[in-house]
Amino acid sequence: MVWLGTNGEGACQYSGLYLRCLTSLHGLNNNRVWDIARSASGDFWFATDQGVSVLKGQSMYQVYRGDTVFDTKVNDILLVKDRVFIATDNGLYVISNGVLSKLESDVILKVNRLAQKEGSSIWLATDSGLYTLENSILHRIDLAGPACQGPVAALAPTNESLWLGITGRGVCQLDFG
Repeated sequence: MVWLGTNGEGACQYSGLYLRCLTSLHGLNNNRVWDIARSASGDFWFATDQGVSVLKGQSMYQVYRGDTVFDTKVNDILLVKDRVFIATDNGLYVISNGVLSKLESDVILKVNRLAQKEGSSIWLATDSGLYTLENSILHRIDLAGPACQGPVAALAPTNESLWLGITGRGVCQLDFG
């Protein structure tokens, strides 16, 4: 089975023969789905234009912040052990012990993508550059060379390096060694 996020048709599951789509009619927050993540327990988390939806078995749930639905545009979701990291246009949010909270920072970041090399820091691709998150503290990473300057739109970690997609400039590589 393969899950696909769409730009208006919801989240679709392809079985090899059939395409089945879940939409707002099924409880999805919004039909624009930017990311899909699967938890160790088999739940599916959907990043949408209006928050996060979670499919547990056959039931769809929405993520709340306090008493209201969390309806911020979500760009990416990263599941790390018992925590859920949520990248938004308004910063980074974390669900820990069932509670959603915003990571407080001196800078307001539009977080585009999240990545983690197993057992290491969480990497944040932002419009303000590359950051890492260690012990709930954000650290900006200064990248060398003009090709690596600008908004970071994509991340791809490997064992030896981190590949970055830089808006309007192409890709660059950050070696871990």
